[in-house]
Amino acid sequence: MANRELKNRLGSILNQSHVLWRENDRLMLESIALNARLSDLCYVFAAMQKSQQQCSLL
Repeated sequence: MANRELKNRLGSILNQSHVLWRENDRLMLESIALNARLSDLCYVFAAMQKSQQQCSLL
């Protein structure tokens, strides 16, 4: 295989790797944001349950 072919293949592989790294970073950030949102929703849900329990005691 000629050096030019190897260089082209390596460039293509590096480009694909870069695309995958960017996508992985994007998905990690999305995961962090979704975990934060889920945590917020759990907190709100727990507060609503506590409030509802207090109302039912009256």
